[in-house]
Amino acid sequence: MRAFSRRGRTLQTHLASNELSVLGTLIGELIELIGPLGPRAGDEMFAEPPPFWKDDPALRRLFPDAYKDDETASAEFSRYTMADQTLLKIDAANLVIEDLSNTDDGWVSVPPDHIDAWLITLTNLRLVLAERLGVQNLFDADDMDEPMAAVFTWCGWILESMLEQL
Repeated sequence: MRAFSRRGRTLQTHLASNELSVLGTLIGELIELIGPLGPRAGDEMFAEPPPFWKDDPALRRLFPDAYKDDETASAEFSRYTMADQTLLKIDAANLVIEDLSNTDDGWVSVPPDHIDAWLITLTNLRLVLAERLGVQNLFDADDMDEPMAAVFTWCGWILESMLEQL
């Protein structure tokens, strides 16, 4: 992968086919993980989030308690916001998948109106990977001898490369 560069207002990078595959797969898994938290047909407008989300540390990291010292207020906040937050995360992830699907010989172009989606999605991926790996600070992944730690670091590098162009 090459660092992102600017082409006018568009960001551009080159990804090898295996990098495209890994990133696309991870984003698909992110959508699968959070999808059940979104609104479901027949739900009232502000339905209670499914109870299982509190059992998964990665979901708790993506949707943290708004009020750590007030369980009732936190549950109410989740009730009113989780479905929308989920849809925003899924919509962002789908825009990234769209950009990854429209490559030209590995060249990925990120139009200006998709940049936020990339930043959101890469951050969400890193939060999930960090939780799955047990990463608590910036340097934890550097000491791990796991392939997913390398992916975590790589996603951080992609994010940093994008931010440097903004």
